[in-house]
Amino acid sequence: MTQPRCSECGCLADDCRCFKPAGATSAGWEKWIADFKAGRIEKARVSAFPAPLARQEVSVQEQPYPAPSVTSRDAVPEDVSWPGSVSLLLNEADGRGWRTMPAYARGCMPHATTGRPSAERESWSVRFAKGGWQGYAIYSADAWKSIMVTGEKLPPFGKLGRTELSAWLAEPDRPASWYDEIRKRRADQAAAVKERAKARPKKGKEGV
Repeated sequence: MTQPRCSECGCLADDCRCFKPAGATSAGWEKWIADFKAGRIEKARVSAFPAPLARQEVSVQEQPYPAPSVTSRDAVPEDVSWPGSVSLLLNEADGRGWRTMPAYARGCMPHATTGRPSAERESWSVRFAKGGWQGYAIYSADAWKSIMVTGEKLPPFGKLGRTELSAWLAEPDRPASWYDEIRKRRADQAAAVKERAKARPKKGKEGV
């Protein structure tokens, strides 16, 4: 059977360096976060996420998956240019005393719904760590695709936008209310997108 892939970074379970356990279902991951908030889990450590989540079964279509042309562990090819947005984040994090590790990759990411490989594309990532805090940001197709931050007092949080990430890098020890406001903001944005989709004129067979 095809090995499960991490829903955040798309890596195989054995190679995943993301915070979310490869193969974890959304429901199982949300349950772990809920347990953390309720005090049933004392600390969030990237190296010790609950093994049961990683063992949960997921529905993965059995098909050959193309190996990446370049992985984030490979040396960056000399002809690769770094987008200005990525360079700005690196400079910002360095300037605020964070240890940073940039990486580059090129390969086929899994489709969000079907899991099938999409067209090959490039991605750039920046990992950062300072004290008990760490995180990463992935940039591809002229946009920040995934931003994740965590710490001993913070379970993995993946709802930051780029501007919010700058605020977090300046002061990571934020009160819970700060994260709650961001959750509400993302929920409101998602609701607005759904409303716009409902109001969109139907095309072709959509109206049937």
